[in-house]
This record gives sequence, C-alpha cells and structure tokens, in this order.
Amino acid sequence: MVARGSGSIINIGSMAGRLGLAGGAAYGATKAAVASLTQAWAAEYSPRGVNTVARPYLHAARGARTLRYARGRG
Repeated sequence: MVARGSGSIINIGSMAGRLGLAGGAAYGATKAAVASLTQAWAAEYSPRGVNTVARPYLHAARGARTLRYARGRG
C-alpha cells in the first residue's frame, strides 16, 4: 500500500476495549490493543496515502447489554 500510495486498513473494534467487563479481560485487552494499533497506523501511514478505519459503535443485542452496563457505571 505504501509503494502504491494508497490503501485502507479496516479493523473491527469493540466497546469491550474501552470498558472493563467482568469475565472479559482477555477480549477487552485485545480490542483495546486493536484500537491503539489502528491509531498508531493512522499516524504512521496517513502521510503516505494509507488510511485506517475503525467502525463506530453499532446498536445490537449484545451491544445493548454493554451500553446498559456502561451507563450504570457513570
């Protein structure tokens, strides 16, 4: 992509990477790492025409449970 001067890297994140959910330490840690990696690649490669994209929060059944949990935490 760098040699070509364009391209996109698409990573799939999760709110679990931003929230500490009981029983989800490993999953949350890996999703937080994906978010950090995406930001680092954006800073490193955007001047060379490579874009990184992380999708926004999408409302789904599992996401609704996570959102309720997050709201309860203030």
